[in-house]
Amino acid sequence: MAIAHHTPARALVAAATEAERNLLAAMMLSRDALVTALALHPSDFSDHRHQAIFDAAVALAAEGHAVDTVTVESKLADAGQLLLAGGHDYLVDLLATTSGLASHADSYVALITDHAQASRIRSAALAAVDQIDSGVDPAAAYATLAEAAIDRHQASITTMAEGLDRVVTLLETDSAANRIPTSLPDLDQVLLGGFAAGQLAICGARPATGKSAFAGGVAFAAAQHGHPVLFVTAEMSVEELMVRMLSRISGIPSELMTASRGPDSFSKGEWTKLAEAMYTLEHLPISFIEASPTVAEIRSRVQARTMTGQTPYELVVIDYLQLLTPAGRRNANRQEDVSEMSRALKRLAMDGHVAILALSQLSRALELRADKRPILADLRESGSLEQDSDIVMFLHRPEMYEPGL
Repeated sequence: MAIAHHTPARALVAAATEAERNLLAAMMLSRDALVTALALHPSDFSDHRHQAIFDAAVALAAEGHAVDTVTVESKLADAGQLLLAGGHDYLVDLLATTSGLASHADSYVALITDHAQASRIRSAALAAVDQIDSGVDPAAAYATLAEAAIDRHQASITTMAEGLDRVVTLLETDSAANRIPTSLPDLDQVLLGGFAAGQLAICGARPATGKSAFAGGVAFAAAQHGHPVLFVTAEMSVEELMVRMLSRISGIPSELMTASRGPDSFSKGEWTKLAEAMYTLEHLPISFIEASPTVAEIRSRVQARTMTGQTPYELVVIDYLQLLTPAGRRNANRQEDVSEMSRALKRLAMDGHVAILALSQLSRALELRADKRPILADLRESGSLEQDSDIVMFLHRPEMYEPGL
């Protein structure tokens, strides 16, 4: 049974190794095969000898030199890597004993890529198990596995013609059709219809200004329009958020719900309104994380939804950024922690093709100014917040400072 279990894996390794040899031989015989192979990265090769040979061949091509056994051997010798690559005899044997054909280069690249990806995921799975066994949060361990599912080395080249084709597609598409509404028509107009996939939006405000209410309104509006939402609530409980949403739909003040003393606190009509509001909320595509996760854990939830075949999240709402947990060891400078998290959120927005709205606290410095309207410099522990984000907005309530307004 053990032999039968391992045979497919061993066969895959053998096939990948043979594909590596065939591709390297084809690269030294055909310029077309060499160009096709540029889709790979040295680490995609399972044999360290093949990694060195591939690296030397690509370097020669980049320098404008011919790529064959003589030039590759010379390149390896100059770099002190000839023995690492198996030496002169291995290079000669590579061309003499392989059946590498330039016309099959695409197949070789595909096989090598599949095997490299499988190896990365296998290693990550073992690492995730070790993390769980050592007491690490399973969500964080899953993030390790989810990250491995992304082929980090796949960097495509876009020609000018391809770029123009994308622009034509963009011009022919209703730009507002795939935007995520904010629930505020005037703001949607400024944002050309709402938030877009790949964007990181920061909303800053002082305490008690209405950040959470705004975030809940955006999440609700997005979900109403069919956009799946992941709401990270690090500041308040899910119950508090649900009460606010129920109040928004039913028209019953949230204070009445939080001060409820039982079923008799509401009239029959109010119960009917609450039941209708609950039915509406129950069918909205909103999920919650009720904690202070790391960005890696948020990423794992976003990726897990896609990997399990569910409709991907289109909007992630974070209430609020400074309450997230930094990854790994905390920096001595809190500003560095926040900067790292903002950069990670921007990468998540782009990689996950998701819009992210992150709330942010503002510095107390604005309280000392005559003009209380927030500016970029007021972003608390900002670091690179304004650089990483595509949109920065502020909530400002003049009546907080001038009660007569």
